[in-house]
Amino acid sequence: MICRTIDAKTHEQFMIGSPKEHFMQTAVWGQIKSTDGWQHEIIGFYQDDRLCASALLFKKAVPVLKKYLYYCPRGPIADYDDRALLQEMTLLLRKYLQEHHALALTIDPDVAIAAWDKYDKPTMARSDLAEFLCSLGWKHSGYVKNFENKQPRYTFRLSLSDGIDSVYDQCDRMARKNLKFAQEAAIRVYPSDEMDRYFEIMRDTAERDHFYEGSPDYYRRLYPMLKEKNMAQLWFARYEPKENLRLIDHALQEIDEQLAELDKKLAAKATPRLETTKQQTLEKRGRIEKQRALALEYLEKYPDGLDLSTLITVSTPHRTWTVWGGSRSQLRQFAANYKITSIGYARWVRLARLGKEDSAKLLPQIIRMLSCGMDQSFREKLQTLTCADQFTVALYSDEE
Repeated sequence: MICRTIDAKTHEQFMIGSPKEHFMQTAVWGQIKSTDGWQHEIIGFYQDDRLCASALLFKKAVPVLKKYLYYCPRGPIADYDDRALLQEMTLLLRKYLQEHHALALTIDPDVAIAAWDKYDKPTMARSDLAEFLCSLGWKHSGYVKNFENKQPRYTFRLSLSDGIDSVYDQCDRMARKNLKFAQEAAIRVYPSDEMDRYFEIMRDTAERDHFYEGSPDYYRRLYPMLKEKNMAQLWFARYEPKENLRLIDHALQEIDEQLAELDKKLAAKATPRLETTKQQTLEKRGRIEKQRALALEYLEKYPDGLDLSTLITVSTPHRTWTVWGGSRSQLRQFAANYKITSIGYARWVRLARLGKEDSAKLLPQIIRMLSCGMDQSFREKLQTLTCADQFTVALYSDEE
């Protein structure tokens, strides 16, 4: 096996689609970190002209020692079940680092040591990878709980291979209840690039939960660079009091119709069961009336609505991460954070990138679709819609 520098295209072709695909191993992430004083280089490990592992490495100079600290976030990209590969890769890495005046290299590969289901039952045998790497000369930083080792040890992952319905089927009762709250409260999730609102909500979250939300300058550099590559989107979950009132009034109308029907049945033949049903329906109506009174208060206080939660998602072709996010302290009973989190495993059932020629052919259909239900002025604006070099097309599945 040999080790040599490779270009970003070769690395990403190897990394994208592999089990270790990660946005922190993309070329654009290297460009982002370069704004923080990190240099980056990419190396590949070849066996008989076949690329079998690769790594995006960051390095930062240690001035006094004239050496470099190296870091490989969520890498190297390799088959961690192949112990012979890991052994050879370690030997070549050590040689490469010595030749490049490295003081140390930190890695945090995207490898599961253990996994649990929602009932905290183990779903895999505990891996001995850390012990094996230590036998090769690596030093393990320990099983910490938070961000002491740069990246979080505990992550939550949802597979979409069985479709989005299977994800919702596995939600527990409280999660379903909170999603229903958000739906009934007219929480609207929408994309936006408004960073000032994002910082406002993140500051609120950080003060409430006692953590550092990060520098606004960092996000102002990071987000546009990822967005330009179609890898990131900023989302907001907004409470719409006018829509909330409309839904409440519709619910009251339905209950009044139920009560009218119950009165007819009771007039024909009164039974204890009908009386109990009517009493329960009246109690339900009373609860909804209280909701309506609160909605009127919120309408007066937030006539244009209020963004309650925010989230930045980062994507590669086969994965999406919900990376940075927070929620406002007001109106937390509406569970807006549950509604917005669902966008992270959004209900895309098919995803494709079309070239310029195919995009141009699809454009008239997209214009017709976006025109549905819109006023004339909006339709006229749509006629000026043009496509860039490519379209990303997604088929969206909604149980409603």
